[in-house]
Amino acid sequence: MTTNLANRLKAAVGLLAKGETTASYRALQTILGAAREAGDAGIEATALHLMGVAAHDQGRIDEARMLIENSLFLKQRIGDLRGETASYHQLGIIAQDQGRYAEAEANFQRSLAVAEQLGDQHAQASTYHQLGIIAQDQGRHAEAEAYFQRSLAVAEQLGDQPAQASTYHQLGIIAQDQGRYAEAEAYFQRSLAVAEQLGDRRAQASTYHQLGIIAQDQGRYAEAEAYFQRSLGVAEQLGDRRARASSLHQLGGLAQVRGDLEHALVLYRESLRIDEELGNIQGTAVSFNNLGLVYQGVGEREKALQMYKESLAICRSIGDRRGASSTLSNMGTALAKMGRLDDAAAALHESVSLLTEMGDTPSLGYARISEALVLIEKHEVEKAREKLGEAIALFQRIGLKVPAHAQQLLTELSQ
Repeated sequence: MTTNLANRLKAAVGLLAKGETTASYRALQTILGAAREAGDAGIEATALHLMGVAAHDQGRIDEARMLIENSLFLKQRIGDLRGETASYHQLGIIAQDQGRYAEAEANFQRSLAVAEQLGDQHAQASTYHQLGIIAQDQGRHAEAEAYFQRSLAVAEQLGDQPAQASTYHQLGIIAQDQGRYAEAEAYFQRSLAVAEQLGDRRAQASTYHQLGIIAQDQGRYAEAEAYFQRSLGVAEQLGDRRARASSLHQLGGLAQVRGDLEHALVLYRESLRIDEELGNIQGTAVSFNNLGLVYQGVGEREKALQMYKESLAICRSIGDRRGASSTLSNMGTALAKMGRLDDAAAALHESVSLLTEMGDTPSLGYARISEALVLIEKHEVEKAREKLGEAIALFQRIGLKVPAHAQQLLTELSQ
């Protein structure tokens, strides 16, 4: 019985890895029932954990947390310390995705403490990696890089090539965020080389995706499209619909930047359709947000506002503060262009409040610029100058390039 359940668990994990979260979740529900009938607490705890991962992938955050917490309770009852490490780690990821960074860090530190108690270096490296992402999300790039270097050192010591590839990838994103594109590309190429050596197609696709973003950021649009198409091709070969939706989404963003807004709409809608079929609630919210940007670009502001409202409702329902802050910022810009300046100011103020709570410094800088633009429209020049000054100081403090239009605007207002 136990062997049969273990094999069924393996099959469910395979479905989860391919992005087939609904099918995986249903299979795991059946396994959970069988494990409870058999009195196998170990399989029951594992099934609950994996169901939590599937629910999280679909954006059902509260359900995911409940399932992982139930799994953790069982693991503590049967003395499964290794399992506890995984549960604390997953609870950290859930909190992190919602922008609850203090709670996320506390869970990762619990995971790290158990991993150190067990001498589990693989788990330690994974947790250093995740702590690095938290620091990165908050604009603490030096601290993030230090965590990633610690993770990389352990991975190299263990000969853990997948972990090395993942860390090279993350170091590349830090360099990319800071505009150090040559360094970023070098890290991504190192990550890609390891992924190719291992035959890890998913990791390859992820790196193609990131190389495409670098090319797009530098205006090399044909090269960017080639990378995104390679990433899309791998996703289609693997039957990974979630990754396919992500690639279509990125191609939509590229079409938008190139001014081909009709094609961007087609791509975003297809990405949205896949996310809705998969039950990927967070992905759906992102697609609505980006559809709003496209409608705004073609002057259909009411449609844009409706898309933002759809996105915001989803983000609020699942407690996604990061997604909500992004949508509120875009909504504020749309409302300002419609002449609804007080509503725009209110939306931007809420976005700023969320970003301040999360400690997301880079996004906060851009939100401050948006606030300044609304204040200029309201003829509150002194307040606008103050917001621009705050934004520029934020960018300089974390080592990011100050947006040229912000510096130029501040200069004009100061004359």
